[in-house]
Amino acid sequence: MDGFDIVFENSIDAILLTKPTGEILWANIAACKMFGRTKEEICKIGRSGLLYQSDPAVEPELQKRALTGVMATELTCVRKDGTLFNGEIHSNIFTDLTGEKKAVV
Repeated sequence: MDGFDIVFENSIDAILLTKPTGEILWANIAACKMFGRTKEEICKIGRSGLLYQSDPAVEPELQKRALTGVMATELTCVRKDGTLFNGEIHSNIFTDLTGEKKAVV
């Protein structure tokens, strides 16, 4: 485990590595606890499985992030058991070393 892995895995904040399309590539332990899911489950269901799709703020906020590269908002999230909760979401789109667009959430 390198220094960054140690920081992310021990953060009290949920951290996701994603693609702007909604695919989730990685989730830390805090994210797993918050959503009541394993890393594998989070990666499989993607963004649409973690955000309450009937929340009217979801699409406008994602569009704003697509234009500006950043997002700081509250959205309704969904735990594995179906419980809804307000999540404070901060996201930044970046280009990785291979030239691919990704986001940290």
